[in-house]
Amino acid sequence: MEFDRERRKVLIASGSDKGIEYLTGQLSGGRYDTSYPVASAAEARRRLDSVAYDILIVNTPLKDEFGADFAYTMDGGFEGELEYENFNAASAKISVQGRNIHPGYAKDKMINALEVLHDLHALLPATQRPEHTEGYEGFYHLIGMQGTVESASSEYIIRDHSREKFEHKKKFLSDAAALINEKYGSNVLSLEIKDQYYNMREQIEPYPEVIEKAMEAMRMSGVTPLVRPIRGGTDGAQLSYRGLPCPNLFTGGMNFHGKFEYCSVDTMRKAVQTIVNLVHLWAIPAAC
Repeated sequence: MEFDRERRKVLIASGSDKGIEYLTGQLSGGRYDTSYPVASAAEARRRLDSVAYDILIVNTPLKDEFGADFAYTMDGGFEGELEYENFNAASAKISVQGRNIHPGYAKDKMINALEVLHDLHALLPATQRPEHTEGYEGFYHLIGMQGTVESASSEYIIRDHSREKFEHKKKFLSDAAALINEKYGSNVLSLEIKDQYYNMREQIEPYPEVIEKAMEAMRMSGVTPLVRPIRGGTDGAQLSYRGLPCPNLFTGGMNFHGKFEYCSVDTMRKAVQTIVNLVHLWAIPAAC
């Protein structure tokens, strides 16, 4: 593919000096004018009002809007990953007020807060735990538990790609908590559920060109696109629901959140090539 050799004006907005240095270096070679990078969204807005730029690159989150139509996060793993579906997500916090009695005289008096948490956990489907799910299957994940006989608490995260199943999971947990309170007393267990983020698919699908250009940029880099759902979340989900469609691209990171987490340098190089090709494709659409 041949591109117009005209020099392109690029505005780099970054809160990091290292970010500015890196991006300027990647766009060196005479085809891009990266003069006068800015460090804040306010500066970027003023510059955009007075100068006609071909490309805007925002490296780190800035405090206010920057006027982009689309964006990409670089938060994926395996080479070629292109993701625009993620979990709907909620957190759940459970608190239990027990009643501690000398164990020798506890019959029909003691309420062991730890046992109450155990009873609640036993009501949740055992097959809907992270260690038993894959693909589009959601789960309840117990991430913490602490306490004594007198008081105890636990925390869960709730995940599902389907919004309908997500809402059902939250209701199932709420109903289970109500059942526990029927057993032990209305003030024994309290439950707080908070939504965290939603599946960005419905925000991105109306803009197929965002996906198509990402796939083309990968192919130009010698990478085969691999479209699949994220079994997790990404900053792009939050941005997409704020009006900035933002799919996620690969970086080479693998085994996230584990002791064997690593990143492939070769795949990182392919990711950089993909980003540069995306810049070309968006800056010069008529040539593509």
